[in-house]
Amino acid sequence: MKKTLITSALIFAFSTNLAAAEIDDKRRAKNELVGLGSGVLIGAAIGGPVGGLVGGIFGVVMGDDYNDTKNLELANQEINENKQSLALLEKEYEEALLLANQKASQLEQVRLVSLQTELEQIVAPVETSIQFKTASHNLQPHYQKQLDIIAQSLLNNENTQVVLEGHSDRRGDQSYNEALSEQRVISVKNYLKSQGVKSNQIQSLAFGESQPLDEKQSFENDFFDRRVVIKIEAKKPVLTAAADAQH
Repeated sequence: MKKTLITSALIFAFSTNLAAAEIDDKRRAKNELVGLGSGVLIGAAIGGPVGGLVGGIFGVVMGDDYNDTKNLELANQEINENKQSLALLEKEYEEALLLANQKASQLEQVRLVSLQTELEQIVAPVETSIQFKTASHNLQPHYQKQLDIIAQSLLNNENTQVVLEGHSDRRGDQSYNEALSEQRVISVKNYLKSQGVKSNQIQSLAFGESQPLDEKQSFENDFFDRRVVIKIEAKKPVLTAAADAQH
């Protein structure tokens, strides 16, 4: 009877202290109390009050191990959920990127068809432009189709001509930018000539940095300033000496 009372008192004391110390984490306290109670009962059964005390400590350790295991399981579950969310976001991004590329390609095709139609029915001047990378006069491959259409139009109608106007952004030395804009014009001119366009159908002008599209200089505006403007128009009649004499 005496052993039973001592064991009960120990169980009550340990249970009260642990509940007060871990009140902010009910789940952890519950697990530790379960372990404590089990340890005390086992210890008391084996070694009386002292065994109950030792068993209680052992039970707390068991409760901690259980909590650590549960926390690890919850952490792994959260990681798996985050991985699934990330995979879903990546899939949505890839789908959006694919759709954007498809729309951009469709718009480019519409623009090229529109340009070709205008060139075939040329009455008023047609104007377009191509951009260049910083400090470069090399043609980008995606502009070749556009230049091919222009070249074919000039070949089909010898009464038309193209005026090439080279430009640069405002970074760097003024004389350097003027030379760079001229090199850009030459690059476009050489490509058109390689497609069979005659030299007398091409006029070239270089403006350097003197004609920016926007008064405010910025990284984005600089991109649009690095350009060659291409104007397709009817050839202007050349006045001969005889014609001049008649006037």
